[in-house]
Amino acid sequence: MHELKRPLDYDEVVEKFDLDILRTPGDLVIEDGDLASTKSGDLLINDVRYSAMFRLVQTWRFSAPMLQSLFELATTARARRIELEQNLNGVFSGGYDPSSFGARDERAVEFHELNDAIAASDLGAASCAAAIILILNGMLQAFKDDTDIQNAAWERAPPLFGAQSVGAILVAASNYFRHGDEWIKTQPPSTRQARSTAVLWAALGGANATDAKHPFNSEDACVQTLDVLGDQSFDQLNLTFFTFARNLAAK
Repeated sequence: MHELKRPLDYDEVVEKFDLDILRTPGDLVIEDGDLASTKSGDLLINDVRYSAMFRLVQTWRFSAPMLQSLFELATTARARRIELEQNLNGVFSGGYDPSSFGARDERAVEFHELNDAIAASDLGAASCAAAIILILNGMLQAFKDDTDIQNAAWERAPPLFGAQSVGAILVAASNYFRHGDEWIKTQPPSTRQARSTAVLWAALGGANATDAKHPFNSEDACVQTLDVLGDQSFDQLNLTFFTFARNLAAK
């Protein structure tokens, strides 16, 4: 059984991601003679932004062990795919023609098995990447709503990738994964679809582009997004995530 890593302590997260706002001790707030609460129903600590960042840190640190496992599974699946593709290229090496073999030929069987394994690796990596993207997007959406961050600040807060913010990229990748099949079938794309694909096109540098109207495969978009935001490192992904949140809180 795969054992999850322990969650980081609260203070470890604050120091690791330089969250100055949470270095100040938190106090409950009294309003009209009673304990004040946030929009989400939690006790208000210090002020709205302090409480929102506290909530974000708590949600992230309890989710991080599973997110890291998903990230490692995606990384393993992608590495496995490269190995499988190399094996596939060797099945009919030496000038053999695959069409000349029957369905039960040993090399034909191996060829189909390797193709199946490649497809499983691709979809496995995509599923793990999509889960990470959706979860991180959900956390930031809650943070945005808790703090009443305006769209202009959300779209401009650094770090930027292809002039697109982390929040905008996560929203676009989440939308594309959830509605990818529908969007592929929609010609021409709707305004909302075009907005998301434009964000991904700019952020991912046209990676995996096959059609200017539908430049990304819905599954690959999430894998590509993790590459851009995390540079194939779980630690870097989290640093990017919290740098964006920290800059939002300063708005």
